Amino acid sequence: NLTVKYNPDTDSNELINYPTLLDLASYTNNPADRGMDNYYPFLTDDEILAANNAYNVYTNGGTMSEDMQAVLDSALNVVLPKGVESVKPGLFSGVDANGDSTGTLTNNDIQTITMNGLAEVVPHMFEGCDSLIGAYIEGDAVKIGDYAFKDCENLVDVDVNPNLSESGQIPFIG
Repeated sequence: NLTVKYNPDTDSNELINYPTLLDLASYTNNPADRGMDNYYPFLTDDEILAANNAYNVYTNGGTMSEDMQAVLDSALNVVLPKGVESVKPGLFSGVDANGDSTGTLTNNDIQTITMNGLAEVVPHMFEGCDSLIGAYIEGDAVKIGDYAFKDCENLVDVDVNPNLSESGQIPFIG
């Protein structure tokens, strides 16, 4: 369940939130929680239970149902569909395009990212995402920024579209 909003400053549809592994343990649709980051009024009680169970089975071991696996995959294997044109600074890495902290924690659980509509993978976008093993840059992306995947020490599978024409300063260092 990606949260995308139009950002007039960048004139783009911007990803501002996505389900992380930790989020799965705390989803709620209780109206008393309105305004909280974990409030998802469109989720059914069964979907919330599946998310909570997926988190518990993943962290404690056990057999995962197909529904639980699908929920878990949404947190570990993020797919940005066409139409998501930019990403809120620091959303994945906790640092902005200048390498300065945004106050957001680095997502150390994301394993793969597939980007289908971004024009640019901005500098430092995935810096420090040390569980990231695959990055798939498809669609319209024409640029990978400086240090975009810095310190992604487990990144072993990268696929970029043939339209990629510009690469920043050592985007895959570390």
